[in-house]
Amino acid sequence: MNSDSSSGYGSILPVKPLFFNPEKFTPEERFMRIEFFYSSFRQEKFEHGGTAIYRFYRDALKAGPVQATEQWLKKQLFLHTETPGFYLHEQEFTFRGKKYVRKSLVVAIDVVENTKIFNHERTFPRGIKFHYNLLKNTHKNFEPIFLMYRSMDLESHITDAEHIPFLDFEDEYGNFHRFYCASFDNEFLNSLTYKELVVANGHHRIEASKLWGKEVRKHGYRLAELVNIAEEGLMILPTHRVALFPSNPPDVYDVLSGYKVEKIEVTESLDDKVFELPQNHAILYDGRGFFMISRDTPSNPDGGLTIEKIDSVSVFWLHEDILKRVSVKEIEYFRSPYDALNYARDRGGWAILLPPPDPELVFEVASSGKLMPQKSTDFFPKLLAGTIILDLDRV
Repeated sequence: MNSDSSSGYGSILPVKPLFFNPEKFTPEERFMRIEFFYSSFRQEKFEHGGTAIYRFYRDALKAGPVQATEQWLKKQLFLHTETPGFYLHEQEFTFRGKKYVRKSLVVAIDVVENTKIFNHERTFPRGIKFHYNLLKNTHKNFEPIFLMYRSMDLESHITDAEHIPFLDFEDEYGNFHRFYCASFDNEFLNSLTYKELVVANGHHRIEASKLWGKEVRKHGYRLAELVNIAEEGLMILPTHRVALFPSNPPDVYDVLSGYKVEKIEVTESLDDKVFELPQNHAILYDGRGFFMISRDTPSNPDGGLTIEKIDSVSVFWLHEDILKRVSVKEIEYFRSPYDALNYARDRGGWAILLPPPDPELVFEVASSGKLMPQKSTDFFPKLLAGTIILDLDRV
């Protein structure tokens, strides 16, 4: 069963997908976690899956994207459906000892015409160039972008859905993925056209699609998964920093004048400690010990986000104030606070441990037009490339 709508909803379209044939490729060959996509292609090493994607890419370079697609369909390496449909993706995973199920809507979305899609982080030219060249050479979206929207619960607007998923598998990290064909009510689908959408993951892919859409195509459609920011399973992990200096680290109290600084003892789990941090706090380790740093968050009687409130968030004041006061040789980024701490100890730098960003805060910051420093967010778990493939010649 597919959605009974073959028309679009503004900038949103149902998908006529391609699939890798499960009889020709193993799950490890078909799917790859998006966080490894760029590095795997750059290094031509596919230790985390995705060899089917790379195999098509190489064939498309030789024969051209249209001819390669025809060959793959003829050999039944690709399977396809001509009936456009919307899809429901369920990710079941365990996070800090608790089980979650995160649900998202799979669509094709025009990132050129839709002017209400907001980035939350800065991009790098080489990342955009990589994804642009991939589009140009394959005419495919193997990897979706991840977009957040506010309000309107996804599940309550499903009008019909298959009971048995057409894709159901466990990835290498123990996360379960289930994809269903589903129909959604028109009010919900139409409303998504007018809602503000914030990029959770896929900033470089969006910019590449905009460029390709304007220069090569008449549209800039992109495979996307849309998630409600109120979803309990929408997790953002903290990304910790290690600042290295040309010589000895500066004195913490000299640099942090104007901030609340308290020397602390960390006796419990460091991981638990950072997940308890308010958004305006950070923990700094300088070789002598741990310091709790904070900056007051001004109240706003009118509600909403202000420049002052943004500036009080630790990831902002760290990059836009603290690190500009000192001579930093380089900054390294870590998901684990223990890895950051060990790296800082080994090299005589600062480990700066940050709280996990709140999805609502990320949404507010992005929709206000402000960009967060690079690597401010780490959405978990990552989406997969290769599950549903958007062929841009069939949009």
